[in-house]
Amino acid sequence: MKKLFKNFWLSISWSIIVLITSITPVNLPSSHILYIQLIQFDKIVHFLIYAILTVLLQLNFSRILENKYFILILSFSLSLLYGLFIELIQGITLYRTSEFFDFTANLAGITTLTLYYYLFKCLQ
Repeated sequence: MKKLFKNFWLSISWSIIVLITSITPVNLPSSHILYIQLIQFDKIVHFLIYAILTVLLQLNFSRILENKYFILILSFSLSLLYGLFIELIQGITLYRTSEFFDFTANLAGITTLTLYYYLFKCLQ
């Protein structure tokens, strides 16, 4: 367990930060224009959060595993499942909502970094 935490402390810490910020109540602005701008920014944030999670998992798994394709599949799957888990948790809270487009932005970030890993690590 100590070795696992040593290798994955950054991924675990990032996941905890994502969880806490995802279930914390948020006050949205009352202005319609500002709200739309915030929604657009929110999708960029979702993309980046899950892209970072995917990269961290890829880096962590590459320390303990040799098979690049397994690292690719494992990091993709775990990031995707975590994103789905967070959206489901948000859906059962009274103050947050689960949104399909949030999950789509998560998937886009995960897929982008997975393709990057494939192109620059697996094809070398």
